[in-house]
Amino acid sequence: LDAGGGSGGVAIGLAEALPHLQVTVAELPAVAAIAQRFVERSGAAERVQVQTVDTVRQQITGTFDAAILRYVLHVMSREDAYQVLLNVHQALKPSGTIYIQAEPADDSRLTPESSVLWGPIYSAIYEHGQLLTVQEYRDLVTRAGFEDFQLDADRIISARRPVHAHATAVHR
Repeated sequence: LDAGGGSGGVAIGLAEALPHLQVTVAELPAVAAIAQRFVERSGAAERVQVQTVDTVRQQITGTFDAAILRYVLHVMSREDAYQVLLNVHQALKPSGTIYIQAEPADDSRLTPESSVLWGPIYSAIYEHGQLLTVQEYRDLVTRAGFEDFQLDADRIISARRPVHAHATAVHR
């Protein structure tokens, strides 16, 4: 699942690199139409599906082994980011992994420089844009029911839906 997958580039690339993989892009209606065109033009339509869904307000259809959120959560309010994480959590199979590419700032908000410099830009471009720290991501992800939060050397966050996860209540 590529939640907030934009034009579908990541999903198409994954499908091309991994021939056994089925990928779903979940996007808002206007963007989903664009993603669908890219998927069709790429020849990947048999393995890349586009789902029109507001991941903040609606449940994602299907069950997935993994989910990617690439530069998604920092453009919305924390409550909306939490709702997205809840909806992704519900769509993942037990032990499913979520990967968040977002370049979080360290908890000091002073490093890494590349992340810190984007903070004011997010705030200027997006109504609720914000620079989130590693701890703020950890808090959001854990609150949404994920466990085993990790930040790798490339600053990609991963966490897992527990094996014995109960259905997480979605609060709207």
